[in-house]
Amino acid sequence: MSQSNNFHTLNVSSESAQPKLRFDYLDGIRGAAALYVVLCHIYTDLVNQLQEAQGFEIVQTIAKLLLTHGQSSVAIFIVLSGYCLMIPVAKASGKLKGGIETFFKDEP
Repeated sequence: MSQSNNFHTLNVSSESAQPKLRFDYLDGIRGAAALYVVLCHIYTDLVNQLQEAQGFEIVQTIAKLLLTHGQSSVAIFIVLSGYCLMIPVAKASGKLKGGIETFFKDEP
């Protein structure tokens, strides 16, 4: 069951009684950054084909202006992902559920 407002959504799973904090706007920014990285990869793959084609100078100029900052988008994605992954740890006073013994347990 999920309840939404402008800032975050609280999701309660059937496995756990504790609500999970999720920031929809951060997920949106992460998704936009990932999409931008994909577009930058497409641009770099197609740039040689566009250079050989005639009449695409305007498209080349616009693409070069808009799609040359993929490294920044990767950094934004990684920072936001790290922040989202650390929220549960921060809420638990820096302790992970189960501790290190549970993490390195041999059973699957």
